[in-house]
Amino acid sequence: MSWDLVLHRPRGSRRLTRREADRALRRVPHLEWHFLPWPMRRGEYPYRNPETTVGFTFHFEKRAYPDEPWPAPFLRFSINFVRPTFFALEAMPIVTQVARRLGLRIVEPGADEALPGQPTAEDLIARWKTYNDKAEAQVLGLPGARVHIGDSARHPRERALGLLREAMARCPRERLTYWWQWMVHHAAVERRFRSDDVFVPPEIFLLVPRNEEIARAALAVGWTMPPYRSVFPEVDYLIMGRGQARGRTPSAAQILGLVPFARVREILGSDLEEFTDPVRGYLYRQRAAPATLEAEIYGLGFQPFDQCARVAPTDVLELPE
Repeated sequence: MSWDLVLHRPRGSRRLTRREADRALRRVPHLEWHFLPWPMRRGEYPYRNPETTVGFTFHFEKRAYPDEPWPAPFLRFSINFVRPTFFALEAMPIVTQVARRLGLRIVEPGADEALPGQPTAEDLIARWKTYNDKAEAQVLGLPGARVHIGDSARHPRERALGLLREAMARCPRERLTYWWQWMVHHAAVERRFRSDDVFVPPEIFLLVPRNEEIARAALAVGWTMPPYRSVFPEVDYLIMGRGQARGRTPSAAQILGLVPFARVREILGSDLEEFTDPVRGYLYRQRAAPATLEAEIYGLGFQPFDQCARVAPTDVLELPE
């Protein structure tokens, strides 16, 4: 299931050319045809952001079908449903930017209610969210519906560590959106705290319990003992490890287990500084005595990590607020 938009020039104006489309879309980051030129030769411009997993496609259409009232050539935009809302948050500003660069109108084929004359990114996000919520409700309503979590053929290391499985995973919209915000802004967080000599996690993991058929995904990052200066995203759990070099996520052999981040926040207390720019998080400058701190964290006990599986955000059904 996908949502399509048409971007076209007003009838009677200068025709859109492939050269113009190429020039405008060349400025869009993460277009795969920069690395795989053959889709572009077919008029396809696939967007894939490896950090956020967001994907969508622009198509250059040379001619319209008989029942399509807009003039050709035009661009067709396609994005799948049953995806987290952050897919629209990342995609729709790009759609409106491309439309402005090329002087194109944006229309939704077959819509019961037409889009505003020249819709904003916020208009498109709101429309997509309405359709996406309905699509996810249909998936959840299917008897025995299952979402494939992970692809063991494409991820042999994760398969060997037992981090892949099939299940139905869910996560609140607000938490998935925060995951996306961190993935977009973690480089800016690194730049902000570069002079503080702290580690900034480049990635937040989504974990689900292995023994639950309908599992709730939780956000987690790695932190090793003894404690070191670090920036923490607002996660649910810390994946605790020991003896690993600073700034690296613990390997499976070094993982001690999971600790709720809320409990660690209580222990760190005033040693944690909250920040909100460019994304919400916490800064730990290691002012407490590491040995004392380590003993307190050990006192919390660890939840078994091997009872969790890592999932991709595209394999999680979003729960609306």
